[in-house]
This record gives sequence, structure tokens and C-alpha cells, in this order.
Amino acid sequence: MKTFKQILAEANKDDSEYGQEGGMAKSQLRMIIASAKRLHALLEDDDELPGHIVADIVLATDYITGAGCESGTKSRRTLNTLCVTRQSDCGG
Repeated sequence: MKTFKQILAEANKDDSEYGQEGGMAKSQLRMIIASAKRLHALLEDDDELPGHIVADIVLATDYITGAGCESGTKSRRTLNTLCVTRQSDCGG
């Protein structure tokens, strides 16, 4: 019987699950853009929104801003150095 460490080591060697994240992320970003455009078109500056909707928009902004905020690197392939902080923390 294999130990947990052996199973984990074999799983880490398997690169077949990697390599399609870029395409998946781009597809999800297209959905985000389309949804944001629809929501933007529906809203007026003086609209009152429920708190949970405002919170969802703030969280989505933080997540997307953090994912796209590079932390001290010019290489777009160095994904592990992307920051996960707010835009203001990344010079934006």
C-alpha cells in the first residue's frame, strides 16, 4: 500500500492537470467583463443598492485587482509573484 507521501509525490509529478489555466482564466474574465458591462448599463449614479450587492462588487473588485496587480516583476509568466493586495497597495 502506498503512503500518503508517495501518493502526494506522484500527484506533484503529474503535469497533465496544468497548462490550460490561461485559457480558462481568459474565458472567465470574458464572462466577468460581460456581466460588469450589463450591470454598469443598468445602474444610475443615484441608485440605492442593497448592502450585499455593494459588498459583492467590492469583493470582486478586490479579487480582480489583486489578481492583475504585479508585485515588482515585469514577467507576466511569473504568476507566483502576483500580489493579492488591493490596487492601492500595488501603486494603482
